[in-house]
Amino acid sequence: MAWWKRRKNWDEQVDEKYGDYYNDGPSRPKRTFIPHLIGFGLTTAIFLAVVGLIGGRTLLEKTLTSLMMPCGMLWFGLLILVYFAFLHRHRGAALIGLACWLLLTVAGNGYISKVLVQNLEAGYLNIDIEELEPMDTVFLLGGGTATRLDGSSQVNHSGDRLVTAARLYHAGVARNIVCTGTQTLRSNEDDLHPYEEAKNLLIDLDVPEHRISLMRGANTKQEMENIKAWLDANPDVERIGIVSSAWHLPRVMRLAHTTGVEAEPVPANFEGGHFHPGPHILIPSAPALDRTRLILKETLARLVGR
Repeated sequence: MAWWKRRKNWDEQVDEKYGDYYNDGPSRPKRTFIPHLIGFGLTTAIFLAVVGLIGGRTLLEKTLTSLMMPCGMLWFGLLILVYFAFLHRHRGAALIGLACWLLLTVAGNGYISKVLVQNLEAGYLNIDIEELEPMDTVFLLGGGTATRLDGSSQVNHSGDRLVTAARLYHAGVARNIVCTGTQTLRSNEDDLHPYEEAKNLLIDLDVPEHRISLMRGANTKQEMENIKAWLDANPDVERIGIVSSAWHLPRVMRLAHTTGVEAEPVPANFEGGHFHPGPHILIPSAPALDRTRLILKETLARLVGR
């Protein structure tokens, strides 16, 4: 058959050049993973040895524990992935992996997340609840409680909201407490709404039941709208307060102002605080990522006017 009538077999040509390039071509040497993995292991061992010499056994154990946590394993795994991607000149994958590693490193950094959340809480840091003027009613926003499998109520990591409301009552600052918060979807009827959980726990903290009221609201906007409707129906109430997490209060007060609610902000559950040096200055952690999540959530709310 004449050469101009032959059809090109691209598969054969690619296979032939691939074999020549990787088997016979001198321009690109073969690489194996083992020497590089050994190098990573030695580098990690040296790093841990330095940590142990500087911080002692306690810091070494904390560092090892951090590396064994999901965030630590993902962080270290991404670092290895980026290294081998650059080594084999997969630049696109390497850059994407590097971006993910940097995002995880920054967002999961304990020091950075605390500094950022402190900016949200700064306006409420100097409020002393014992020095507040008496209030007719304090609204306790939902989010600081949970229901156990046995149906009983307990506080969660935001439980300082509920404790603050109880302190206000016992200090004579709050005459009445209104618990807010409902779930949009519930897995079963034994899973209580936040306002039901809060009421049960306030009673356990010696707040009289007749001083506690309940108010619905699946999110902060609905809670502010319901508070406005409640105030319109109770014109004799002159001074109210709103208890929520300090990092959440900027959004609460924006929505209160937009809705026409005049209230005293009462901060609780500060996420900022003194930074404790440790492995999370470098290795990301889940608590730091959660603080960053809160910051992003509040920032997005501001951007969309909520």
